[in-house]
Amino acid sequence: MKGHLEKVDTGLTPFGASRIIVTGDDFMIVAGEGYLLRNGTASTWTYQGTPLPTSSAEVPLVNGWNLIGLPNQPATSYTASTLAAEINTQGGNVTQILRWNAQAGRWDYYLANIGSGDDFVIELGEGYLLRSTAASTWTVPGN
Repeated sequence: MKGHLEKVDTGLTPFGASRIIVTGDDFMIVAGEGYLLRNGTASTWTYQGTPLPTSSAEVPLVNGWNLIGLPNQPATSYTASTLAAEINTQGGNVTQILRWNAQAGRWDYYLANIGSGDDFVIELGEGYLLRSTAASTWTVPGN
């Protein structure tokens, strides 16, 4: 079974946040765009690109759903609750954070507006769906 690549359209619901734009083996990855890659079998993906910044980095967030990942090795570690709190102190209004749990075959979620759900660790190299009710810019301090 071949996989396919979906481009994330920000602002939509998490389960309707993407649309299939490319299928097959060869495609261009565009910096600053979010993608979901679905694959029918376990595999390894190797890529080359621009090194992650070691200084602080800015992540723009829209009002709605955002596909995010850590843009650098942060100065401190994050959980879903501390990530939401930091973004909210910088002018955002994060209400939910989701991550795909491949082992369990389900979405893990954290409801920031009521402090409920899985307070999972935010890891470098992983992607997360983040719902914000306000557009903002998250400044991530580097190490």
